[in-house]
Amino acid sequence: MTLADGQEVEVPAGLAQASFMGMTRDVLVLLSGSTGATLAGMGFLRQFGLGLMLSEHLGVRLVREELFLSVVENVQRGSDT
Repeated sequence: MTLADGQEVEVPAGLAQASFMGMTRDVLVLLSGSTGATLAGMGFLRQFGLGLMLSEHLGVRLVREELFLSVVENVQRGSDT
């Protein structure tokens, strides 16, 4: 697995079924035996058609991909004028 800083580490992994917001998908699960922490990455969220939106006023929000794309398009149109 490649970490955010580019470091490569070996992590035990397996396939599992994950349920989130009433949807079930087959996903890759990375097992962290040392910390016991459960981490969900962007790939996990994308399996459910979700992304993260960061806002100075709203903080971090989970959003459906189509809503996120709509927001990005509106922002780009605003910056083009």
